[in-house]
Amino acid sequence: MNQSSANQHHPSSVDHNKTQHSSTLNRKFVKRPNSKVIQSIAKRRAEDLKRRQAIADRINRERLAAVKKKESNAVVKKVQKIDNEPVSPAQIHPYQKIAKARATKNTAVKSQISARELKDQAIKKALRSVATAEQKESKNPIENITTKHKFTAKNIIFALSATAVIVFAIGYFIKINMPNISVQVAAMQAGIEGKYPTYMPKGYTLKETRSETGKIILAFTSNNQSFELSEEKSFWDSAALFNNYVKQSWDDYTIIREQGLTIYVSHSNAAWINNGILYKINAEKDILTKQQIRSIATSL
Repeated sequence: MNQSSANQHHPSSVDHNKTQHSSTLNRKFVKRPNSKVIQSIAKRRAEDLKRRQAIADRINRERLAAVKKKESNAVVKKVQKIDNEPVSPAQIHPYQKIAKARATKNTAVKSQISARELKDQAIKKALRSVATAEQKESKNPIENITTKHKFTAKNIIFALSATAVIVFAIGYFIKINMPNISVQVAAMQAGIEGKYPTYMPKGYTLKETRSETGKIILAFTSNNQSFELSEEKSFWDSAALFNNYVKQSWDDYTIIREQGLTIYVSHSNAAWINNGILYKINAEKDILTKQQIRSIATSL
């Protein structure tokens, strides 16, 4: 028994002298990562990312196409709605309505009076206005001499001179206003508001005045040259005049804009619209300058 116990007992120094193995892995024996496997994984991830981007692009394109289609349908519906709406008829300009009503009224009232009576009335009215103006400016020298009974030679000469001046003034007034009176008479016969230009090129005088329904024509002469100025009712504006008359009548024309008027000029011919009246100048080639035409138009 003692021998058995002695065989089982081992000193501690014997156990501690044995070599112990390290628990740490030796890198020499660790399997290195395979580079081909890593590249394969990166490639799969790149292909997966590319596939996701392609799917996202396709979805965005489909959404954009749907939005564009929706907007296009909305525009088509709006255009169809506009096309189906009834178009209101063209409205007459307020100024044209006023001019038409005024012309109709003047025609209805003045058609009851003959042309001769109208002319006589206009002349009498002009003479009365001259006589009234002269009476206000000075007393009649002949009447003063009669009341004071001073029939001296000096007073008689003064009275005769004053009378001659008055007669001359009346004659001059009638002379310078006769064209305007003739135009007014012709305008009343035509049923429009006719005007006589306050400017006229040097040397030209009124030769005759003709009237038609809704139109008057003034003929002017100077030596062997002449031109006509016509005035007629019209519902055109400047654009309608250009499209319906200027382009169809003249190949060569110039546009002049002065004091709100648009004047179309071709050599010595011209046409323009002012307050519902169509004015035309018909003349021989180059007898009137553009400045003269501009002055005639702005003086009406």
